[in-house]
Amino acid sequence: PIGTVFSNINDPNTSVTVSSYGNYNFTWTEDNNYNCTDTDDVEIIFYETPNPNAGLTQTICGLNVILNAQQPIGNGSWSGNNVNFSNPSSPTSNANSYIYGNNTFIWTDNNNGCIGIDSVIINFIEIPVSQAGIDEATCGLSYNLNANPSVGTGTWSGPIGTVFSNINDPNTSVTVSSYGNYNFTWTENNNGCFDNDSVQIEFIVNPIANAG
Repeated sequence: PIGTVFSNINDPNTSVTVSSYGNYNFTWTEDNNYNCTDTDDVEIIFYETPNPNAGLTQTICGLNVILNAQQPIGNGSWSGNNVNFSNPSSPTSNANSYIYGNNTFIWTDNNNGCIGIDSVIINFIEIPVSQAGIDEATCGLSYNLNANPSVGTGTWSGPIGTVFSNINDPNTSVTVSSYGNYNFTWTENNNGCFDNDSVQIEFIVNPIANAG
């Protein structure tokens, strides 16, 4: 067809380049110089070679991510280890990882046997489960808190005037300026994944007995 380019039209094994993808018929003609000729045709189908894009690297809190690959030219499919895909043929499939940390997902685009592969790394971070302890009452203005740490770094916070001996210690002592009910919050940060929980402590006046 018009636009076809042969590297050598007399070479039976010539290379040929076309201008667009699709079906092309090429004719090979032989002439023995005695006006004896013969021809034969061959059909070649040119398919586009995929250049897939599996999406950007992400950091996710938890074990679930929505992937974001480029739409395939042919048929796309996800694969990987320690993972379950809700729809492996969808570029935006939901993926549930069985492990925390970096997990690699492979996006394959198969266009009638012409295959392209790309991969993306997702970093799954465990979400903390903060437990600040149980509500209590104490005599005096000081108390030892009792959080149950999970993962990451924990930090205590409280009302203005509250003094913690160590805000990152789950069992820190806390001193308040006056009697009453106080709420203290234990916040855990695991590489940007947060959770918090609060506990209420009632500080009660210590009696000073005078029998005389």
